[in-house]
Amino acid sequence: MYLLNTETMNDAQSMALHRMDQENVGTAAYLGISYFWAFKYRHSLRPCSYFARRIVHKRLMDAGLDVRGESPEHDEIIEPYCASRREVMEAYGVTASTEEG
Repeated sequence: MYLLNTETMNDAQSMALHRMDQENVGTAAYLGISYFWAFKYRHSLRPCSYFARRIVHKRLMDAGLDVRGESPEHDEIIEPYCASRREVMEAYGVTASTEEG
């Protein structure tokens, strides 16, 4: 097992890794680095760990769903692995009052 610390990569290395992983979306080789999800799930999946993204990706594939799709079945698979909307808002310093006005 290898551990990859993406925090220590330079920009060129990071971009190469993202491009490679983008080619692996929809396959068992997906690493969890590149974005694969539908727009609807962007705030839920962006803050997820690479590991959680890989699990979600695998579960979507195992269910025979398009990993870039949207449906109630997608919701059931994605939501348990992701931060709630409130947690994401708090992480970005947004409160209900800031969001409204």
